[in-house]
Amino acid sequence: MSCCTVKKQETSSSIKEFDLLKKHFDIVELEDKEKYRLLTLKDNANRTNYDYVVWLQVKVAYGYTQGHTPRDDNYMLQGVCKSITDWIDILKNFDKSENQSKQLSLFADDNSDEDELEKEPPSPGSDGNWNKYFKDRERVRRNNAMKKYKFLELCDLVNSYYVYHDMDYRQYLPKTNDDLIELVKEAIVKGTSSQKGYGRFDDYWWDDEYNYLCRDGALSDIEIYDRVKHLVRLYLVPYKRDFHVSGDDSYSMHEYEASTSHRFWFSGREIEYYGHYDNDKSELPTYTLNTPEFIQWIRDHFDIEYKDVISDEEILKENIKGYFSSLLWHKKDKYDFENKINTFSTWKEFKANIISFMKENVLDQNGGGSGYSLDGFSGHYSLDKKGEVSVTQNVEFRHSLNRDVEALEINDYNEYIVFKIIGDELYKKAFELLNKKQSAISQTSLFDFLLAA
Repeated sequence: MSCCTVKKQETSSSIKEFDLLKKHFDIVELEDKEKYRLLTLKDNANRTNYDYVVWLQVKVAYGYTQGHTPRDDNYMLQGVCKSITDWIDILKNFDKSENQSKQLSLFADDNSDEDELEKEPPSPGSDGNWNKYFKDRERVRRNNAMKKYKFLELCDLVNSYYVYHDMDYRQYLPKTNDDLIELVKEAIVKGTSSQKGYGRFDDYWWDDEYNYLCRDGALSDIEIYDRVKHLVRLYLVPYKRDFHVSGDDSYSMHEYEASTSHRFWFSGREIEYYGHYDNDKSELPTYTLNTPEFIQWIRDHFDIEYKDVISDEEILKENIKGYFSSLLWHKKDKYDFENKINTFSTWKEFKANIISFMKENVLDQNGGGSGYSLDGFSGHYSLDKKGEVSVTQNVEFRHSLNRDVEALEINDYNEYIVFKIIGDELYKKAFELLNKKQSAISQTSLFDFLLAA
């Protein structure tokens, strides 16, 4: 544990907002605690019965990583210091007049009718000094904000993610996976029973405006889970957030009335939290909707029939069809490649014909995007250069299906790369899967092989 006491006129730090505080207070202390840094702003009292006047103490959170973005300790300290320095005048200064002296309180209603707001400067026009105009406007807006609002309404440290919160709110999350699933069921029932049958509500979402869950009829267990997790959201651990004001870089202020907010939300896959628990996701409980009991409940509630998971061959076939459809772009109605491919004897004839058609119609071979995705498979294609089709599948899903994983690579998204087909192999595979004559030969050869065995 260490303590840093910074007095006026000392060497500057690397944080200008922190240095600015030294111009307003006799002593600025920053003490490293186990879970936070304690920032204390105080003045010498020059009294016999007490030594200091403490203006403010803030528990500054240590740095953390949010996604792939690191937030170091100085970043967090800078955020707190900037919030304070922006509005330090109404924290520290006195409003003196002939008859009375009053300190603008953190809490009291001191905004009297006599505090007239300044008018913003007029626009200077095309030939005016715009830099001066913007500076003057920001100054006026800032002064007006300090007349209209209290310090803690402008400097909302209570809800700032730069600030450490003593309360461990995780204790209020569902204790077990079954508890979480019951909350999800309640949300789905309420959502489907609402006037529209879907919606984004204060404490949950059932966001199925386009009937995504049921529009395709029968589904596999994997596909049910995959769709539900994108449609549902739970907001957990509610709390009251008081009236506050937020300003942008130009000091344009926006008021937010007192409301109920939430510490956490369940995204359908995991618990999310806007703040410091992001530093270590392992500190948050884990939940999953991918359980047999929940999937069956969904089937019963929405009357969804069972369907087997798509085969590797079928998912590849659909993605190859999607590739050639994109390749032909706005001329695909003029070239029915699924029928056309059956008029050729070899894949080379098919390739030569479709390339010729593209040149005649000036179809550029570039671009790419998402392909056919189902049952935990994700398809992707690229038209650039030689062309490419890839199909990946979630590792957990593929293991649950007991499908072959030998020699399959795993990408950065924890997916097996089931297929990656490039260049001429696309035409060969298309001919193999979509040419009926070729498919019949392949099936006959396989049948003969089994008989011989």
